[in-house]
Amino acid sequence: MHFDLDVISKALQTLLDATLPVLAGMAAFWLRAKYDEMRARLDEQKRFALDTTVRTAIYAAEQLKLSGIVESKLGYVTNLVEQRAIDLGLSLSADEVRALIEAAVKQNFGKFPEFGNPSQG
Repeated sequence: MHFDLDVISKALQTLLDATLPVLAGMAAFWLRAKYDEMRARLDEQKRFALDTTVRTAIYAAEQLKLSGIVESKLGYVTNLVEQRAIDLGLSLSADEVRALIEAAVKQNFGKFPEFGNPSQG
């Protein structure tokens, strides 16, 4: 039995091209649901504190990355948000923290592609 690797490669590429946008959309929908669920559990004061922390951390991470002080903006912001949640007496999952960050980037900063891809940020 002979397999034409070029044909198989093209078929797999076509399959990936068709499924990746759907999977990305599903992931975005899931993150948004996690974000909404987490925010529903918080009172107004804690929501404000977390929102402010996330926005400030994102601004700081952008500047620190440009200055070469931090390697991973996402890691920097994640650590700050997790610590602030603990300070507020909140128990947030890693998915909820990520949803907070992604929502803040989308709502307040337009698109920072390097935030969306942990290998780049």
